[in-house]
This record gives sequence, structure tokens and C-alpha cells, in this order.
Amino acid sequence: MSQEIKIGNHAAKVQFLVGDLCALKSGSPVMTVAGNPAGDVQALWFHSNGQPMAGKFPPETLRKVEPEDMAPTVVTKPAGGAIA
Repeated sequence: MSQEIKIGNHAAKVQFLVGDLCALKSGSPVMTVAGNPAGDVQALWFHSNGQPMAGKFPPETLRKVEPEDMAPTVVTKPAGGAIA
């Protein structure tokens, strides 16, 4: 699961390993790499409505996302006490 990126006259390979965070270069939710079937990167994410989603993407269309680049997520309990 590697992606070659040209930087000047140099090429660097970016590997996507299971558990890595990634996003589409064109923009997408942050996704978690789940596998590498047939050369594509299989990724998992949650839709804005909370539904789990899965898809396969060519590695050339993805960029790595570092955890420290993400805004912290705050989960709050509703008044009833249970998280839906």
C-alpha cells in the first residue's frame, strides 16, 4: 500500500498501513486504513449521520493524516445519560 509522491526531482513512497489515518486529496472525512485488497486502500469512516462506511481507493488519491493535525473530538452525554 504505497504511494509515490514527487518532490522536486525526488520521488518518495508513502505507505498506508492498517490503522493509519488518511483522507482523499480532494477532501473527505478522515478515514482509517483497514486493508489493501488488490492494490487499493480499503478505508473505514463514519458518515456525518453516524453511519459506518467503507470504500476502496487507489493510493494515489489519498494523503496521510497525522493524529496531531486533527481537532480534538468531544463526546457529550445527552440529559438522559446514555450516548446514542
